[in-house]
Amino acid sequence: LDHPGIPEEFNSIPLNLETTLDFGWPFCYDFGKEAPSLNSSFASFCKKRSASPLFLIPAHSSPLDMIYYQSSSFTEIQNTIVMSWHGHRRSQENAIVAYSLDNQFSPRVTSETNNSYVTILSGQNKSTGDKIRPVGVAHSPDGKIWFVDDKTNRLYIISPSESDSSSSDTGESFFAKNNKIVEALSPSQVQDFSSIYKRFNEKQTCTKCHDNSEFPSDPKIALKQFLNKKWIHPETLSHEMTLMSRMSPSPISPRSMPPAPEKPFGLDHPEIYQDLLDWLDSNLSL
Repeated sequence: LDHPGIPEEFNSIPLNLETTLDFGWPFCYDFGKEAPSLNSSFASFCKKRSASPLFLIPAHSSPLDMIYYQSSSFTEIQNTIVMSWHGHRRSQENAIVAYSLDNQFSPRVTSETNNSYVTILSGQNKSTGDKIRPVGVAHSPDGKIWFVDDKTNRLYIISPSESDSSSSDTGESFFAKNNKIVEALSPSQVQDFSSIYKRFNEKQTCTKCHDNSEFPSDPKIALKQFLNKKWIHPETLSHEMTLMSRMSPSPISPRSMPPAPEKPFGLDHPEIYQDLLDWLDSNLSL
């Protein structure tokens, strides 16, 4: 369903089905919602008969392929589902992402509406400036991830040390470093952030533009996602971090969040904004 803001779905089809299972496409989406422009007769069908997805994927990601990745060569994403996001609208990135698995080899669900994932690769080819458009994805016996780009007709190969998500000095992946940063926080640091994050999450309107219905309720998961999305940056002055600079109460710029006509978060909620700045300065900043 290519309507603005409607999420993609990750559906799970059980083996040995004894009855027909209907996921509702193209009439239903999300958890029992009928598609825009349909008459009300579909409402009952979507709520009562269509099967619910396992979790939602950000709107317009256009996930076109996925594989199980179990190689120990790329330890940070061992035992995950690796998925290619072709990306369709400007509001959603193009990416190769990974969802962790449980003991039954099913995706681990941290939130049905905003499930956790890590971004392995996204954005542009640094050499050509072309936006990467991943389609098919595979991995070789040595653990490298291969994917096809249908915009440039190129074949890309990702390894732990060659990915643009990796550190040039140690080869440690970007998201593995972020995970270590969060896990190294003391219980008191996490508790302080949890208190601020709860207040922030109750008031934030970021999700109106980012096509998610909520942020993770778990503050540590949220902190990892903010790092992985590069909304906050370790060893950077807090007011210069992407998240904080765009919520800044002054000056109001075209990049402010939320965009006009709403007020920037820092102008609407100055105490929460300042508490976030202070925490980042004390725990992640320079």
